[in-house]
Amino acid sequence: MGLITKTVYTRLSGTTIKHYENLGYVIPRKYDRWNRLRIPKDTYIEVNVKDLLPTSQERVIIECDKCKNKKEVSYQSYMQNNHDGICYCNTCALKMKSGKNNPNWQTNKLQSDREKDRNIDGYQEFIRSVLLRDDYTCKCCGRRGTILHVHHLNGYNWCVEGRIDQTNAITLCKNCHENFHSMYGNGNNTREQYEEWIGETIGKLEIYNGILPNSRAVYCI
Repeated sequence: MGLITKTVYTRLSGTTIKHYENLGYVIPRKYDRWNRLRIPKDTYIEVNVKDLLPTSQERVIIECDKCKNKKEVSYQSYMQNNHDGICYCNTCALKMKSGKNNPNWQTNKLQSDREKDRNIDGYQEFIRSVLLRDDYTCKCCGRRGTILHVHHLNGYNWCVEGRIDQTNAITLCKNCHENFHSMYGNGNNTREQYEEWIGETIGKLEIYNGILPNSRAVYCI
């Protein structure tokens, strides 16, 4: 199905006025008190969605050709995830680009090496989901807008079933994450160690089931 929205009202700016004029749109102008012809501030015009600039953040409704769900995304996101006439939502696009579907996938690499490098199917989606669930906030010190790490409660090296389980992970900033491992070492870590370190018992973590947005947060795996 792809793009459902046909037209949108978009706010004119210095970077879009010439673009729409070149496409034949009529740009409303009025005389100011000095008798100069100006475009009033906060002027909106109705445009065909496909005439938007590829980087436009206007919200549009799409139907994902993979999961068939209707979702609201930015037009830029739609353009980035629209390939060969097939439209994907952010979540499905991420799945399509992970693991063996990633163009950088190395076919001659052993599975044991992939697991060591954390290059396994679904891992990047797992990282994004945990960060989104935790609102891109360190669950220890509460900092945002910093480098964030996703910490495995039961260690990645031994808890195979928990490697991409969101209930086995928590968001920590770089400083807090390093502080934890300086106390408990790297590898063979446990949920009990985390609870001892944070000073409280944590219940089963809530899994986020919404749309994964394009995040500007800086994070490490």
